[in-house]
Amino acid sequence: MSQKDIVLTQKNILSTQNQLALSQKHLFFTPQNIVFSCRHIVFFSRNIVSSIPTIYCSENNIKTKAKSRHKTYSFQNFIPHSLIYPYFSAVKKLFLATNYLLYRLKSTSEHGVHSPFVFDLVTNVIYNKSDFYAYKEIEALRTHLLESEKTIEFEDLGAGSLKTQSKKRKIEEIVKYSVKPKKYSQLLFRLVNHFQPTQILELGTSLGITTSYLARANSKAKIISVEGSKEIAAIATENFSQLEIQNIEQLIGNFDDVLPSVLNKTEKLDFVFFDGNHQKQATLNYFKQCLNKANENSVFVFDDIYWSSGMKQAWQEIKNNKKVTVTIDLFFFGIVFFRKEQVKQHFIIKY
Repeated sequence: MSQKDIVLTQKNILSTQNQLALSQKHLFFTPQNIVFSCRHIVFFSRNIVSSIPTIYCSENNIKTKAKSRHKTYSFQNFIPHSLIYPYFSAVKKLFLATNYLLYRLKSTSEHGVHSPFVFDLVTNVIYNKSDFYAYKEIEALRTHLLESEKTIEFEDLGAGSLKTQSKKRKIEEIVKYSVKPKKYSQLLFRLVNHFQPTQILELGTSLGITTSYLARANSKAKIISVEGSKEIAAIATENFSQLEIQNIEQLIGNFDDVLPSVLNKTEKLDFVFFDGNHQKQATLNYFKQCLNKANENSVFVFDDIYWSSGMKQAWQEIKNNKKVTVTIDLFFFGIVFFRKEQVKQHFIIKY
């Protein structure tokens, strides 16, 4: 063997070693960097056959490439950034990402809806991109809170934040990881603006961003908002004062203790936003208690219905309840209606 052949062989060995190192790196699995390959995941939906050969998940992005027989689909930014918070466990990231992909495959737009009531709701409320009068001032408050360097210590009475279970947190972190993002906060505004409920209950005030949207949507409505942490509730009170909102009644305490008292003093519930304790049994208990005060025109909104397998089960039980006639699954939100004239139907809408 000539010296030239030896040099070429050494280069080939080095190249093979580099490729092996890259392969090992791609197999490395940590909470901070998840890379997994799904070569044979095939979804069948009537005549649609989609194969998703590779999914790359990391702290900063999720890139999904899917190929079918006829087209190549690019899902850059397909999965919301909220599914890949840097402190999620690897299992939580995989659970949420998988469920979100399944949701997207099953979901439809307004064109796949044959109920006049739901079609009108999707086109004029859910998909409404109008810039309403309250958006600017509340989002300015959100921006201000994101710049806060203040740290508070509090007791978390629910399932905790997806990001961290620490009792000491920065205001900035609470806004980033616990407060509902603009897209969903403003959807709450549009729902209240559309249905004009007069008696609204919110379980989980947090910093008061969603509460402010609920209150601004109907100034004639009475909003009762319950928060488990007095430290967080105090900041929400400051925010309501800054926005000069007068139609909010704040209550502080464990939902298990406060809710029965609230319901005893309330004749009806027109609109309820469940956003406090993301555990199956607690969610079902609050739902059943509030159900006694619901009427035909009531609207219930459940947050994080895919938070865990327990929350998925709770959502399924809520859908199956005899009094529930129509539900809309938006992945992060589950919307429930009790309209007696409606045939029982469940919709999964792209959002």
